[in-house]
Amino acid sequence: MTTVLDKNVHNLAVTGTFDEAKKGSLEVGKFADLTVLSANPLTVAADQLASTASLMTMVGGKIVHETPGWHG
Repeated sequence: MTTVLDKNVHNLAVTGTFDEAKKGSLEVGKFADLTVLSANPLTVAADQLASTASLMTMVGGKIVHETPGWHG
């Protein structure tokens, strides 16, 4: 089941940029832009969402942020 939050996340990440041919999934030929979070923003309690942190971020297939000691 797709929730409103799922749709909003997709809209912000993909369709808001009008670049669905290069974004939206991890496939050969698409940008490797992704982040690893400390909690799942779709399931974490609302009062814990603000404390969710980025553990690792990749842009164009290159790591641009990495929290020391995270286990990936």
